Amino acid sequence: RTHVVMMSMHDDPVHVRDALDRGAVGFVVKDAAPLELELALRAAAAGQVFLSPQISSKMIAPMLGREKPVGIAALSPRQREILREIGRGQSNKEIAADLGISVKTVETHRARMMESLGCRRANDLVLLAAKHHNELV
Repeated sequence: RTHVVMMSMHDDPVHVRDALDRGAVGFVVKDAAPLELELALRAAAAGQVFLSPQISSKMIAPMLGREKPVGIAALSPRQREILREIGRGQSNKEIAADLGISVKTVETHRARMMESLGCRRANDLVLLAAKHHNELV
């Protein structure tokens, strides 16, 4: 029997559960360390289930009553700062200069915020910042 280990950038419980329901015996996040992938493949070969640690914690949290915050509340303090500046109409370059970080770091935070907040366009972040202005101060 062939054992399948999924590797994906999507680490939400819905995707993981779907993969496991379809027969996968492991699920590893795309940015996992090579050692983690090796552990997953060894576990699969031995007929065991393997989940990346960040996935297993997301899968178990609801069972323990430790749901992670969602929406604006789930953002890190730095992401909230960046979102506030986005709401003020600042460019990535201006935000980077104001916060003393690189433009690439601002872009990375933007991309992660868009993913976690379900934004499809960059403009969605501006609208969200305006809507939640009081929570970002």
